[in-house]
Amino acid sequence: MLFFRKHGILIGIIICFIMLVFMVLGIFSIDESTNAMITGYLNYLGYEVGDKPLEITRITIPQDFDAIYSSYNKIQLEAGFDLEKYKGKSLSKYSYEVKNLGGEGIRANVLVYDGIIVGGDISSPKTDGFLKSLSPK
Repeated sequence: MLFFRKHGILIGIIICFIMLVFMVLGIFSIDESTNAMITGYLNYLGYEVGDKPLEITRITIPQDFDAIYSSYNKIQLEAGFDLEKYKGKSLSKYSYEVKNLGGEGIRANVLVYDGIIVGGDISSPKTDGFLKSLSPK
């Protein structure tokens, strides 16, 4: 017990460092073919984005859509996507900085399932921001 009191902070720092290393390794292990597919698609739609995603996260589409997911799926339908097919599935969300919409923090979020683009949006996180479909610019 005395060992953990004396060395608890050091152990905590080591654990945090190990977690940081795993996070960094995850960032650098981007699937280049998926990245090229997404950036090519976004460029085709007229959006200039960075070469690499700002963030890659895993999301699970809920089995039952609440009002928020129903509203979000309406945005997907505008672009020819439908998240109904992916209820209960785990997707990857790739987020890129959009450089040609005249504002800071604007992101293109692209949802990928099994190597296929299945949805996404263009959004601004500002208070007066927006959320729109992945339609041509």
